[in-house]
Amino acid sequence: MEEGGVMPDERSLDDPRVYRAWKKRLELLLGSSAPKGLILDAGCGPGTSGIILAEMGGTVIGIDISSQAVAVAKERARRKGVNFSPVLSDLESLPAGNESFDICFSGWVLHHFPDIRPALSELARVLKPGGRILMVEPNESNPAVRLSRLVEGLAQRWISRVGWDTPNRSTHLHNHYVAALQELGFTDIQINSCFGGKLLPLPVKPQSQRLSAIIPALLRLAFRLRTLCFMITAKVLRPPLNGPELLVTATLGDNAR
Repeated sequence: MEEGGVMPDERSLDDPRVYRAWKKRLELLLGSSAPKGLILDAGCGPGTSGIILAEMGGTVIGIDISSQAVAVAKERARRKGVNFSPVLSDLESLPAGNESFDICFSGWVLHHFPDIRPALSELARVLKPGGRILMVEPNESNPAVRLSRLVEGLAQRWISRVGWDTPNRSTHLHNHYVAALQELGFTDIQINSCFGGKLLPLPVKPQSQRLSAIIPALLRLAFRLRTLCFMITAKVLRPPLNGPELLVTATLGDNAR
């Protein structure tokens, strides 16, 4: 799923800009090492990250709670001919044994949970000792992100009416992720942030065509202003406060759990 919880159409999913933006994020998380072994894409959505990880050399299992997302991800993986297998599952009750995966990746998922610890505990359970967890989340420590959330709350009625669903997310600062990972026995925790560039607009529902044209126009202007705020904070603030996207990596200790 996209951040707003709306399934984008196939054209936006296969847009080269989406591919390049997500590949950049994954390269920042992976560093100089190519993904090796068995990878879990937790909350894989329509499969963009899972497909890229598979193209980079990994064997990827994706899980998502949305049957629609899994169906789209399976079809895209089939067309791409990559080693990516999405399945329907709940992140808080994974259908995998202990110490199954070498890498667990979670992209824009954990912020949907009021408490991130149960989901992280499951990821720690299925991760091999010495395995890595990679996460991309909204950077709630970034002031532009907090301002964006405030505006979204005020404009929730109009956002829903034009089809851009208000994100269902909880506020988790970067130190919340650090504390939760430390409790679960993760070490070498690295926190960074980035600005991935202009986000593609969410699809508009058909009923929005019956609305006054001024409402979608005003919301588009608001989204452009939000992007401008993201660009400014990315340049003037220091990590991990600067970018609107939080990048987290950590290694599971041998004595974890």
